[in-house]
Amino acid sequence: MTVRRAQASLARDSATQAWLDSWDIPTKTRIGSLLLSMLIEAARVPEQYRDESTDQLLTRPVPAFTHSYVMLKGRKYGVVVPHGSLREMFRQDSLISVVNARYLPMLVPPRPWLTYNSGGYLTQNEPCMRMKESGEQLRYLKKASNEDRLTTLLAGLDSLGLTKWSINKPVFEAVRKVWNSGREIAEIPPSTYDVPEPTKPEDYETNAQAKLKYSVEMKEWTNGRANQHSQRCDCNYKVEIARAFLDHPMYFPHNMDFRGRAYPIPPHFNHLGNDLCRGLLLFHEGRELTERGMYWLRIHLANLCGKDKLSHQDRLQFVEDNLAKIMESADDPVPEAFLHGDEGVERPWWLEAEDPWQALAACIELTSALRSPDPAKYVSHLHVHQDGTCNGLQHYAAMGRDTKGAQEVNLVPSGSPQDVYSGILRVVERRVNEDAEQGVEEALLLQGQLTRKIVKQTVMTNVYGVTLIGAKEQIAARLREVKDEHGQHAFDVLKVSKLAMYVAKKIFESLGEMFTQAQQIQNWLNESARRIAKSMPASALAAWRSMPMTTVVWTTPLGLTVVQPYRRLVTRNVATSLQHIAVQDANMPAPVNSQKQKTAFPPNFVHSLDASHMILSAIECKKADLVFASVHDSYWTHACDVDKMNMILRDQFVQLHTRDIMGSLKSEFEERYKDNKMPVV
Repeated sequence: MTVRRAQASLARDSATQAWLDSWDIPTKTRIGSLLLSMLIEAARVPEQYRDESTDQLLTRPVPAFTHSYVMLKGRKYGVVVPHGSLREMFRQDSLISVVNARYLPMLVPPRPWLTYNSGGYLTQNEPCMRMKESGEQLRYLKKASNEDRLTTLLAGLDSLGLTKWSINKPVFEAVRKVWNSGREIAEIPPSTYDVPEPTKPEDYETNAQAKLKYSVEMKEWTNGRANQHSQRCDCNYKVEIARAFLDHPMYFPHNMDFRGRAYPIPPHFNHLGNDLCRGLLLFHEGRELTERGMYWLRIHLANLCGKDKLSHQDRLQFVEDNLAKIMESADDPVPEAFLHGDEGVERPWWLEAEDPWQALAACIELTSALRSPDPAKYVSHLHVHQDGTCNGLQHYAAMGRDTKGAQEVNLVPSGSPQDVYSGILRVVERRVNEDAEQGVEEALLLQGQLTRKIVKQTVMTNVYGVTLIGAKEQIAARLREVKDEHGQHAFDVLKVSKLAMYVAKKIFESLGEMFTQAQQIQNWLNESARRIAKSMPASALAAWRSMPMTTVVWTTPLGLTVVQPYRRLVTRNVATSLQHIAVQDANMPAPVNSQKQKTAFPPNFVHSLDASHMILSAIECKKADLVFASVHDSYWTHACDVDKMNMILRDQFVQLHTRDIMGSLKSEFEERYKDNKMPVV
């Protein structure tokens, strides 16, 4: 018996029955509503008022919160509204001083995961899997834990959680200056929303077209204002957490979703966050850069500047050509004259990067190394990344042994990296030009306007199950960003949706043309999931009309049993002391959502493979004494260890796909659902 299994057995044996019975959803709803009612009744804030008889300014306690109703799209919703002074306090004060957040980074190493619910935070028992109260998934998880089938998976979560982080103080200082300026710079939203409100046309009441256009523009403006406020608050919280940990190393305990993908438990500030979060983080442990590390640090900086499709030699040359600007960025990232908007002041070079805050961190690290007595011996703390090329398509190409597809996603050697997004763009442009020759209106409007950026997100998410409607929304957002030579929107706002749907269809067709094997596997996965979701055990056929049908269940290469949670949950109306509340109880029997089971299975299956590869890589990196972190398909380590990590990543990918993954899945389905039948309506 291994040490981990012995510890897990001990943890299970020492577990005792909880003193409080578990509550169902209606009970939780009623108790929560009662507590909220008590808060509304008891909480008070001081409010100044002027006494009419004495004209004195006095103070009286008033409710801190009030309960009321609002109408939204024809439906009435209960809301709790904070007093104006509370809103002002949240707006102005440090959020850390007024919010006691539960899930913050840890100051000490996380507890090791020994069982499915024993690990992570020291005092908060969280399960190793994020579940929407799915009793079915929980039963499979407990069974796998009791049978010690989660040992490898839990060891991987431990490896990720033991990575020690620090705040990058020079980057934080630059962030602080930008935040205090109130300007919109590099993902930091402006303090005010300065987009002019659309002007209501004079013929609003008589011109239906003008009325429609104004309504669309007004909706976009209102949404933009709300988004700006939300983004400013979110950014403020991230900055305040970084400030709180400025002089304290931290850890991010990890758990996983139902597919086995690992995530840091602290939700607001971690390395899976946006460019700002990543730029603010360093590995706490430093390692000598070495000559090879200097090479990878330069490559990393070029990648952050959007040069990742150039050859390595061209990327090194890019850094050499811009070395003076790189050092200038490190020395004075946000000059006062630039912050004040002085005329003629150049925009700092690092702000032109695709990932500006991370690029700034790399500029600072490279400058510090070059100015040290021996750059190769400079102790570097920066995380350097190796990004996969559309990992989902890589897994499909490997499963289908698709040589052509493998070339497009860099699974076979090449003189320079292949860019699958540019490849799809070329096919889309060819198809658009063919339609334009036939006089198709959408094609004529789009000729010469399509870019890699417009197609990238849809190509990236297609393999993970984006629907045609979802793709349309992605592309519409990109088309709205396209400007003409006068700085105006290149496309009529009323035609954007139609154009986006046209482009989405062309991207889907182009993907089918370039990745035929991947599409065939997707089709098989879809059809398998459809049949499973529509079936039930033969013994239950007599009552099939009232039965919930069957969920799609499979086992990952790491032994995790995955249960797709998609059911048509029944809404229940619960009377509480505050109001009636509509709730959905995931533990109550509910029919399977067969359409969602079908469409979600291919992306979920690929996610589970990607997650398995990452966990295996994390364990091997720990064995090799590498500091390792991962953002799903992006793998991080010190610059000096990139070559070692790359060997481990490739070796684990090969090890994963050496087995017959599709054959194993087929055999599992045949065994698991051998007694299932599909009712004939």
